[in-house]
Amino acid sequence: MSNRFSFTAFRRFGTFANTVRHPKRHPLTKRIHKLFDESSVLFDRKNQDYAKETDPFHNVRSANSWGVDPWVGVMIRLEDKVHRLHTFAKKKKLNNESAQDSLRDISVYALIALALYEEQSRGENEQTYARHTRRRGR
Repeated sequence: MSNRFSFTAFRRFGTFANTVRHPKRHPLTKRIHKLFDESSVLFDRKNQDYAKETDPFHNVRSANSWGVDPWVGVMIRLEDKVHRLHTFAKKKKLNNESAQDSLRDISVYALIALALYEEQSRGENEQTYARHTRRRGR
């Protein structure tokens, strides 16, 4: 069996990680891959509350109105989560959200920031996304 990526396998199993066999994967590595999958679901679920049909990152692009690049705006939100965890480390207690929730949010924010940074580096923006979705008939 080839370890080459297969789009059919991707569609069937849902993630690239599930298309490659790792019979001797360490239990913590298995857990990390499960967390990647859970983070993907978390992103999709939360994104429904924030996205516009023409732009999945509409809410974080609003940083532009403050003169801040969207990926930097996401990093500011990420930093808020880090501060929350810093409080947790000192006081051993959080009032509104668990430490696990903050850690999950940080992982998703980091990936959102990366995607927006890559988009900015390529010179794309939400108009590019809107044209793309119109072409695909969404």
